[in-house]
Amino acid sequence: MNNDILLTLDRAWRAMTVTELSTQLGCEWRTAAKEINRLYHNGLIDITGDQPVYPDDDSLRTPLWQLTSAGRQLAAEIRAAERMEEASDDDEA
Repeated sequence: MNNDILLTLDRAWRAMTVTELSTQLGCEWRTAAKEINRLYHNGLIDITGDQPVYPDDDSLRTPLWQLTSAGRQLAAEIRAAERMEEASDDDEA
């Protein structure tokens, strides 16, 4: 799940909320929130701002998450590892 979150944020054109991430990953928002908390404490993602939870109510806001430089580096390493695995699978076939 951590790798999926990092790769999703790396591909995203803007920072994302927990709800947006969970929707894209097809998981419950609680699961995504738990993993985001872990990534945050490891310094791989950070809060870049916030947005209203409901479009017509500005009083309740949710954080927007984006990768830190360490998170971008790890996402690049994950992508490279996946490409190498795919290439080795192609060689075996």
